[in-house]
Amino acid sequence: MRPADRLQVLRRAYAQRADLRGLGEHAYAVYLALLLGPLVGYPVLRAAVLALSEPAVLAVLGSSGAATGAGVVFGLLLAAALWFGGLYGPVTLEPALVPLWAGTDIPRSRSLARTFVGRGLVMAGLVTSAAALPTVVLVHTRAASVGAGVSFVLMSAGFGAIAAIAWLAGQAGERRFVWLVGAGISGLAVLTGVVPSLLALTPWGWVGAAWPTADTPGVPARALLLAAAVAVACSTAPRLLDSLTVMRLGEDAEKWHATSVAVVSGDIAHAMGRLRARPSSGRTWRAVRDFERSMRFLVADAVGGMRTPVRFSVGLLTLACAGLLLAVAPAAQAGWVLAGIGSGLGYLSLGVFSDGFRHATEAAVSPALYGYSDATLFALHFTLPVVASAVALVAGLVAAQAVGGAGSGLAVALTFGLAVVVRAYDAAKGPLPAILLTSIPSPFGDLSSLNVVIWQADALLIAATAGAAIAALVHSGAETTAIVATVMLGALLLAGLRHRLARL
Repeated sequence: MRPADRLQVLRRAYAQRADLRGLGEHAYAVYLALLLGPLVGYPVLRAAVLALSEPAVLAVLGSSGAATGAGVVFGLLLAAALWFGGLYGPVTLEPALVPLWAGTDIPRSRSLARTFVGRGLVMAGLVTSAAALPTVVLVHTRAASVGAGVSFVLMSAGFGAIAAIAWLAGQAGERRFVWLVGAGISGLAVLTGVVPSLLALTPWGWVGAAWPTADTPGVPARALLLAAAVAVACSTAPRLLDSLTVMRLGEDAEKWHATSVAVVSGDIAHAMGRLRARPSSGRTWRAVRDFERSMRFLVADAVGGMRTPVRFSVGLLTLACAGLLLAVAPAAQAGWVLAGIGSGLGYLSLGVFSDGFRHATEAAVSPALYGYSDATLFALHFTLPVVASAVALVAGLVAAQAVGGAGSGLAVALTFGLAVVVRAYDAAKGPLPAILLTSIPSPFGDLSSLNVVIWQADALLIAATAGAAIAALVHSGAETTAIVATVMLGALLLAGLRHRLARL
């Protein structure tokens, strides 16, 4: 049989499986989409358009640097698509389907093509939709013509196709090489923002030149260059699909299947642990050295973090960005929003520096092996996240001064200090209490899932809310109140940590 006929037989057999959705389920899904679209989608879209139609936002969207900024964003998007492919690729399958679609002699460029095309179209659609939103605003407010808006959206769709190929390349390539290439693309994107003349040499610069309000010459020629780039990128898709091995597809399938099962069951910590990067370097580095006690734990935790260099670097960079947001938040309009985002980012980025808390939690529920009490072990593992927070504080203040803003070191110090305590508090969370799964009937259905969501995200919610409150207090001049409130909340979290350890 020809490969096409064999694939047709496989698809026909797969379509007859017992768990296939029937006509009634498809009709119900269409009904939900038609019901929720006008009730949820339209109000959200309208609110976004109105928010972007404010004079201050329109001034930014219509400024002379908007095209350059759009080009930089598209460049960073390309790097993000490449990195995302290394985490979750467009042809990630269910474990049972890997031998079916990739374990035969049929070329994977044939058997996996339909899966990749479907998910690649989703990626291109997301990029196009993101580009269409500001375009609609500019055309609606008559800041740009319809023709210019259509041209920009079409070029964004073409770039979305390139991003889909980059997504596939991230899955097919070697992990370290993918991260290095992504870092190179992101660095080049930032460089083109500093030196706008380089944008004419990059695909993201060609899209940025078509920004609806930009008066850039040579847009038709750049559209042709982008079309050629799309053609070249699409021509590499079969080769990338063929380079995927059954072992690689099987590993990705098992990892994401286990992760999805953990998420559905409410064990987010286990799910994140499945996705955590494995050590890829420094296996021969000596972690435990004959230093003073606190310095010994600092070095050991730092070596453990640096054995996953990408995770460590991203965490440090994100922590510095969080420091910048927290530094400028008290002096900014609606700065509590920036502070909430910055404190949330700070809490998430501290994860790579706070792995010692998980070690201390495991030691607390195991026979004593290290000669330290539980409180002492936790205190010693505080060293690395505190040092990382101090480095991020200095970097945030320096960056705030560089952009011409007045940075608040107090807000950054209080927020980061509290985020470290929240990290320790979250490390001892333990399994999901069964009582949270108790049904809660309501006119809107069973609300027990809200308890699970709140329980899983309590640490992030505490960090983000506390950061926003600290920025608001510092902005109003109540620095003493901010300090006292932070100390009291930190004490409560430490008491909660002790209670959680006692229950494990």
